[in-house]
Amino acid sequence: MPYLYHLTLTQPTYIPHCVTGSFSGEGKSELVTTTGRSLSLYTTHAESGALELMCATQAFGLITNLATFRLTGSAVDHLLIASDSGKFIILAYEASSAGWKRVHGETYAKSGLRRASPSYHLAAEPRGRAAIIGALEGAKLVYILNRDSAGKLTISSPVEANMPDVATFALVALDNSFNNPLFAAIEAPYDEAAAHAAAVPSSPPPLQLAFYELDLGLNHVVRHDPLPLPHSAHELIPVPGGEFGPSGVLVAYQGGMAWMNEGYPALHAAFPAPCGADLVVAHASHLQPSMFFMLVLTESGHLLRVSLEYEVDEATRLRVSYFDSIPLAADLAILSSGFLFAASQSSPPTLYEFLSLGEPPAPDAPDQTEFTPAAELVHLYPLDTLPSLSPLMDFAVADLAGDGVPQLVVGCGARTGAAALNVLRHGIAVSELVASPLPGTPVAVFSLTQTNAPRPADGSGGGDDDDEQAAHLAVSTAFLIFSFTNASLVLRVTDTVSECTDAGFYLDAPTLEAGTLANGVHVQVHARALLQLAVDGSVSEWKPPGGTTITHAAINRRQAVVALSSGLVLLFELDVTGVLSQTAGAELQLGPADELTCLGVEPLLPGRAKSRFAVIGLFDNTVRLLSLDPAAPFVQKSLLVLSTTPTSVAISQLRLMVEWSAAGLVHLVVGGSNGVVSHSYVDPSSGAISNTANRFLGPEPVSVSLAELGGRPLVHLGSSRSYMLFHQPGSPAESALLPLSYGGLKGAASFASALVGIGLVGIAGNELKIFSLERIDQSFNADPHPLPYTPRAVVHHPASQLFFVGMSDARAYTLQELAAAAGLDAGDPEALEASRARCERIEPGRPAAAGAWAAGLALFDGSDSSLLWWGNLSVESSGAGNEALLSLEVVTFSSDPSRIFAVAGVAVDFEPPRTATSFLLRTFELVSEGDAVGLVHVHDTAVPGLPAALHAFGGLLFAGAGNQLVVFDMGKTRLLRKTHLEGFPSLVVAISSDAETSRVVVADARDSIRALAWEPALHGLRLIADDTLPRAMSRAHMIDGSTVVCGDRFGNLFVARLPDDDALGTGSSDSIAHFDVVNHFYAGEPVTAITAAALQSFSGADKAVLYSTIAGAVGALVPFVTRDDVDFFLHLELHMRQRVPPLGGRDHLAFRSYYVPVKDVVDGDLCEQFMSIDSTLQWEIADAIESTPVEIVRRLEEVRARNTF
Repeated sequence: MPYLYHLTLTQPTYIPHCVTGSFSGEGKSELVTTTGRSLSLYTTHAESGALELMCATQAFGLITNLATFRLTGSAVDHLLIASDSGKFIILAYEASSAGWKRVHGETYAKSGLRRASPSYHLAAEPRGRAAIIGALEGAKLVYILNRDSAGKLTISSPVEANMPDVATFALVALDNSFNNPLFAAIEAPYDEAAAHAAAVPSSPPPLQLAFYELDLGLNHVVRHDPLPLPHSAHELIPVPGGEFGPSGVLVAYQGGMAWMNEGYPALHAAFPAPCGADLVVAHASHLQPSMFFMLVLTESGHLLRVSLEYEVDEATRLRVSYFDSIPLAADLAILSSGFLFAASQSSPPTLYEFLSLGEPPAPDAPDQTEFTPAAELVHLYPLDTLPSLSPLMDFAVADLAGDGVPQLVVGCGARTGAAALNVLRHGIAVSELVASPLPGTPVAVFSLTQTNAPRPADGSGGGDDDDEQAAHLAVSTAFLIFSFTNASLVLRVTDTVSECTDAGFYLDAPTLEAGTLANGVHVQVHARALLQLAVDGSVSEWKPPGGTTITHAAINRRQAVVALSSGLVLLFELDVTGVLSQTAGAELQLGPADELTCLGVEPLLPGRAKSRFAVIGLFDNTVRLLSLDPAAPFVQKSLLVLSTTPTSVAISQLRLMVEWSAAGLVHLVVGGSNGVVSHSYVDPSSGAISNTANRFLGPEPVSVSLAELGGRPLVHLGSSRSYMLFHQPGSPAESALLPLSYGGLKGAASFASALVGIGLVGIAGNELKIFSLERIDQSFNADPHPLPYTPRAVVHHPASQLFFVGMSDARAYTLQELAAAAGLDAGDPEALEASRARCERIEPGRPAAAGAWAAGLALFDGSDSSLLWWGNLSVESSGAGNEALLSLEVVTFSSDPSRIFAVAGVAVDFEPPRTATSFLLRTFELVSEGDAVGLVHVHDTAVPGLPAALHAFGGLLFAGAGNQLVVFDMGKTRLLRKTHLEGFPSLVVAISSDAETSRVVVADARDSIRALAWEPALHGLRLIADDTLPRAMSRAHMIDGSTVVCGDRFGNLFVARLPDDDALGTGSSDSIAHFDVVNHFYAGEPVTAITAAALQSFSGADKAVLYSTIAGAVGALVPFVTRDDVDFFLHLELHMRQRVPPLGGRDHLAFRSYYVPVKDVVDGDLCEQFMSIDSTLQWEIADAIESTPVEIVRRLEEVRARNTF
């Protein structure tokens, strides 16, 4: 049986919940987000304010809510999570491992999400004394939080606060000062038996505001008499109490809110128009010693500020005023550092900086009754965004750049202003800061730094370099040296970058190496000398012995290793006078046959004066690791044999420089003349080289150079493409090798200046490039192309390299309607773009009337990544209007092979799920005139049911029309029906085919898949197989004539295989064969698209099955090549399940078997967690499977690199 390996390529990006706190204990305001099945922790950059990922962890469970609490007197917040595990989970951030640690995991119910399981509502008392977790119906549990004599967090047994036959819509913890903890809930009592007995549903039950008090002395929960609420009450916002406010709770209802508290009259305030009928979708509060600040977000996308006037413990006036307008968000969070995070629903989550808090209304001013939304943000400034592909509706795979590496063209985002066609490229996004021509083509670039802090007058600096790593942000670039084949060019970096000829550098020969020592001395090495330029301007020079020249050199902050043409390798070290001097007895004489080709030296560890290793590459295809131990310098520690000549080499740790230690893993990177880079691990104590992995980067020799970006070491690899090797934030892997989305760079070095900031400098041909890396925590970068409506279908036409995009939105205005309302020309493209921007800013969430649809088609050119054309779906000749696009396919009919048609499935006056006045197949033809291309309407064809699936096969169009499969050919006035097959149980949602066997697989919305035999000569369809398990299908894709990969709306992926031909049915009901499900796996969210593609450029690369989910995730299923791989990863997965329980408390096997038991699929996401666990546990697992941690890491990285990105 085939085994598959599952990997997540991009994590889900939809964020339903977020909270803030200080989890690292450093006093910073940090942000925790969840995508439903993962946790991410962010902090803000001290200078730019941008979000920086601290850690990202998969929970292998479904997280339903988050909350934070801080024990009295503590400086650290803990994280509470509610999930499907049936456990009360408390997490603490552990700085030493840069990850979450489970502190408590108390079981209170069965796993899974049920209406009576307390796993939906979650709240923690503001004073950190108790927390409550509640179900949608009935059950509520309260836990008392405390610490023991050792200062460790303890929790009590759960105290029940159950109320039978009561539905809970909201639950919060109130600030009751240091009195008994108090909780509030919106509840609705109901009589389930009476409701079932009634033939006609009765009126909805009344809503109540119930208070639950935890008596700490009696360890008992008391439910107070509830208060009546308006029927539209839906959200609770706790109000600070004690010395900070009047306590109580704000209750949001349609069009307004009320302050309520036991024993006090309620205060009401209406939302100003145009929010007079809106609901609250998110809120955020921030408490300061002198005030508290509350924002609520309405379903129209408007932020409203809530002001509460009070005296002692009683509120006297409640007012609501307009603050700003942002895209709709699922949750809001205010960071104490002055930022607002909006977890946007259908656009990228955004971090805003508060420009002001707005002026509070004057005490005698009247309440605001209406407002005009601002055309631009007033109090907020969008500072940073997180990448988002949610909701991801469809995608296609193609090699757009022609370099053999495919890209993903993804249709994502929802509604006007957020919808886009994103081109996902594997690699790091690059922001070009400076591009300037050079007088020639350099072969290397070096960056020389200066410390902006004052130095001793003598400039020596002695040996005091302990604070060097902590002060890296105070270091800026002083000079750039470009080495040409016969000369060097020096540029001085100040407020500008200009050529420098008077600094003492040698310019008439190529520079072999250059750098800056710990005391600020600049070093330049060329063939005739080693130059040292001191801070005071003095120059010292070391020249090689007569008859020899310097061929190679390598420098760190205190040492230099120099190789001479005679084969002699020398060591120089920084002495007490502040200059590099030759170390007596530290030399290596190479043999006559040992021709040296490259040289490297390990950077200094913090607090160390000497490096441990040097490395040399020789022409005999070997790399030797040498010790720099003063007692025995240049002793060979290990040997690496390559298949090619090494051309460049680097050795370094890749963790953050502040995390460097003597026990840290050392990386050895060797560039080869054949375009292959070799990456090995070096044991820091013994110097043994192990686990060498080779990767082909391109046909040109690989140049390797070390750089540093904001304290993060980087290894730049230059060939026909540029790559970066580094430790990726939030990734469990020790290192990541990612391409740069940039032209081929032949070298790179660090760069920092006050004008440009922190970045890198590189050479591309005869150009100087200064650039920065964007979002290095992401393995993909997106090139977005805005669309007017939500993309529903993306179809690639390989012959023309065009992508056809079908778009549709419910309750949406067409851009022509928006333009007309704004007094703009509806036929002017610029006016349409202006109306789109206007809709995004002023009416971010305001829908059109119920039943209104806007739809269109677009053409995207993959060759130059540009949107060529878009137009409305509706055509004047149809006279219909108000049409929804449900499906799209590109067809070349066999009866007219010279023309390309796009057929759209259309529903007129569509009302979900399946009601419409008519269903159509609208046919367009691709036409071109000069450089312009577009789609021209040809005709419409009525179909009997919902056209949810279209598929081109054999020069014909196979269309799902309700519960029928209809086959069409092209006609002059409409599509001509060739044949049809009825009897599908519900609705045809997906169609796939295999040309070799003439088989068609049809997926039904309720009843899994069916296999049909297509007889082209007779235009006949014959049922040959079906599935035995009913499934709510969403997608199906045939891999070959017998194998189909499917996904359903519950997040299941499975591979089904047809039996042998002899066992297939003949079409009669008593001879139908059945699919055999050979693989099954739970992905986590509804599957929206499936395809198969080879993701690697080398010949013979295996195809991977790619899938996407509605939450923005893209994953891959790849087949194992050997039985040894299967056994190895099965055992690794087994031991990871047993020894590394998921953070969310859910059993991993149960999670991946959510609806159907997992079958013959190894979870690579779980296996890769091995790289982030404690080393002791790594050795335990490695011993159990008779391997080593380094070997396991190598195989994990190898299987990902071989099959996916």
